[in-house]
Amino acid sequence: MVFPFPYVERMVYPKTFLRDVHFIFFFDSLITSDEQKTNIHNFFISTFNLEDITIDDLGKNLCVYSKDEMIRFDFSMNHVELAIKQPLYRSYENVSIWRGLMFKFLSNLGIKELKKLIMYKYNELEYQSKDGRKVNSVMSDVFSMQLMADISETDNNLEDLTRWEKTKTFVDEERSNNLFTIEYGFRKKNTDQKSDSLILKTQIESKDTGIALNNIEKMMTSFNQELDNGFHWCVNPDVIEIMKKV
Repeated sequence: MVFPFPYVERMVYPKTFLRDVHFIFFFDSLITSDEQKTNIHNFFISTFNLEDITIDDLGKNLCVYSKDEMIRFDFSMNHVELAIKQPLYRSYENVSIWRGLMFKFLSNLGIKELKKLIMYKYNELEYQSKDGRKVNSVMSDVFSMQLMADISETDNNLEDLTRWEKTKTFVDEERSNNLFTIEYGFRKKNTDQKSDSLILKTQIESKDTGIALNNIEKMMTSFNQELDNGFHWCVNPDVIEIMKKV
């Protein structure tokens, strides 16, 4: 079985309900030399102007934010994660400089391959129910028929819930063994929210271990395309047309 998502031509939409994008590298790390410790210390000085960071700080899951908090890096002894919020994130290509810092970090640790690559995109669309419309009806306006096809009778009575999510998974057994996970649903407003919201998270992750360093960027490009394919599969075509309008 392969992913059921048709290929789509990628484009930057004038309107979007994307909230943030995440790139995560998992690896095996073994700190054995003073050179590695020095390299990491110098990495944080030259990259972020942080002079007091040592290798020990990686054991505490170190987080580094941009001044506007639109970019976040998480560093540890076994992974590095890059999270970028909208509107700073416009396309996969325009964040290459920050992805490059992830590779620089790996290089300073002496990492030659990844155990796992994960990429995901989180979307959130605020809405206000009018004329007593039920949340099922609102979701059907935004989400595609194929995404909502497996909502059971027990899922239909959602009005009394403040939060509901459903998960679908697909494995690309024929080509790569990669795993694609879709989470979708709704969250009703609380004291911190002005409106109810629909949520859609699409994630792809590698299942085979041992991704060579020089193959990671190629895989990331492929993953990004699959995320775009999957997003279009999840969303009502009418919503895509609205996203195209300036």
